[in-house]
Amino acid sequence: MLDDPDAAIVESRRVKCGICDRWIKGSNTQEYSLHHWVKHRKKCARNSKGGSVEESQEVVAARKAEMEKEEDIQGLEAHRALCGKCGKVNNILSSI
Repeated sequence: MLDDPDAAIVESRRVKCGICDRWIKGSNTQEYSLHHWVKHRKKCARNSKGGSVEESQEVVAARKAEMEKEEDIQGLEAHRALCGKCGKVNNILSSI
């Protein structure tokens, strides 16, 4: 994990992904566990679409712009949105 170019910051119990800038939790019982990191890398935008970091950022920016146009969204954060109709906070699966 320390030699992985996609791992921006490596700590004993978490890793910051250099592709999507998310913190990926590690094991609660084992330091520098690879399980969650390997699972994340398989799902990460660049790895699943084969694009570059710049292309991934463009997709994220476009998605955010589209969501900001929605009248029913009152609040928008990286991983959640506030519904103006029902007042519930909804989790967004991938980064916006």
